[in-house]
Amino acid sequence: MPLFDDFQEFIGQPVRVLLQDSTSTVGVLYCIDPETDHVALLCPTAQHDSGSSVKILLGHHVRSIEKESHDSSDLPTLAALQDEFREQVSEDQVLDDAASIHLRREKLGQFLTKVRELQVAACNTKS
Repeated sequence: MPLFDDFQEFIGQPVRVLLQDSTSTVGVLYCIDPETDHVALLCPTAQHDSGSSVKILLGHHVRSIEKESHDSSDLPTLAALQDEFREQVSEDQVLDDAASIHLRREKLGQFLTKVRELQVAACNTKS
């Protein structure tokens, strides 16, 4: 049975991925590709400034995935990582808030209007 079907409920949780060579790696399960069974983990890095890195494990190397208990793991959930990231990003850099979406939509409208005006002007000069 595909990994995606067996372990999709673990997405966003701390897990241990057991590999075919009897080694394992620990991280927060970010996603499982439903077609290839490749696994993406957010893994803690040794560097204090970067926090996490992404590790891609090819599906044919994965033996199984086990959920890590919160007691035995210092790994946060994906939701906790997202909250931490949001706190680190300044309000000026947030692109998904309503005001910035409105501003981007307005600028796009102005750009498209200007392009249309240039097209009309070009057609008028040709005739």
